[in-house]
Amino acid sequence: MDAKIERIQPQEAQWLVEQGAALLICAYDDSHCKEIMLKNALLRSELESKMPAAAMNTVLIFYCA
Repeated sequence: MDAKIERIQPQEAQWLVEQGAALLICAYDDSHCKEIMLKNALLRSELESKMPAAAMNTVLIFYCA
């Protein structure tokens, strides 16, 4: 199974997160992420705990700065 990684614009990412349709996740390790966290973003370590509550169609948006 080939995974397709789609790039989206920051405005679309923000809209999806605000609508509750996506989770924004910092792609770096937690110690580095804490310095560059975007509004409403999760640490990578927080992702697993959010997954059971997330809908199957929730978009996962990973970012790096």
